[in-house]
Amino acid sequence: MKEIEQDFSGPAKYLNQRDAPLEIPSDIIKTFFRACDADCNDRLSTDELFRYSEKHQLPFTWDQVNEMFLDAVRGRVVTSEDKRYAPLVLDEIIAAVRGRHRWNTVTKEWEVAYRPTRDYWIIMLQTVSERIFAMPVPRVVPTKIKA
Repeated sequence: MKEIEQDFSGPAKYLNQRDAPLEIPSDIIKTFFRACDADCNDRLSTDELFRYSEKHQLPFTWDQVNEMFLDAVRGRVVTSEDKRYAPLVLDEIIAAVRGRHRWNTVTKEWEVAYRPTRDYWIIMLQTVSERIFAMPVPRVVPTKIKA
């Protein structure tokens, strides 16, 4: 919204709109999930992620793949301790690459925050499709209607 402020003459309330995060379409994540799921049980283990990265010659170590896995299961609700590190489901990977709005208390503005391992996931997703980001929808800023 900062780039619109200079020549905007409408109501000031529209300048407080939040910027949309750059999202990855879910069908690309589903395609990656199916390609990575070797045993076809609709779950991704750390071993499957590491084998996929080795197969496509991605520059990930075992520790980086494990970090990706742990970051994806970070918000998981568990009923018993053995379920905490169960393999990933599709929704957890979608959540790992999604951006969230966060209020920055220092600058007093909204910002888009991403998880720390999102860049690793993006490199993995680019093995499925080179153009993984959806085209952003142009921002609509209402103006006065002149009769």
